Amino acid sequence: RVPAAGLRQDPRNRRAHLIDINSWIDQGRLTVEWTFGSNHHSPDTIAALAQRFLDELTRLIAFGRRSVPDGHAGFAMAGLDADALQVALAQVSFHGAD
Repeated sequence: RVPAAGLRQDPRNRRAHLIDINSWIDQGRLTVEWTFGSNHHSPDTIAALAQRFLDELTRLIAFGRRSVPDGHAGFAMAGLDADALQVALAQVSFHGAD
C-alpha cells in the first residue's frame, strides 16, 4: 500500500460539509473514513455516530445473509465476501480535521 501523499485539502479551504464520509474497497477490505472539524464536533460524537453506522451496516449484512441463499452474493459485485466485510467492520476508524 502506498502511503498518503499529504493533506487531501488545503487547510485554508472550507469544506462543503461538516462531516465527510468516504469509503472504498481495496484488496477486499472496506475502509470508511470520517473527516470532521473539531470546532464543530467532538471525537466522541463522531465515534458514536460511526458506531451507529457500523451497527446499521452489520444489520444490513445480517439481512443480506438471510435474504440471499449463499449468504454473501450481494457483495460479489464489490469483490468482497461476508467474512472480509466482517473483518473490515472490526477496523472502522475516524479522523478529525480542523
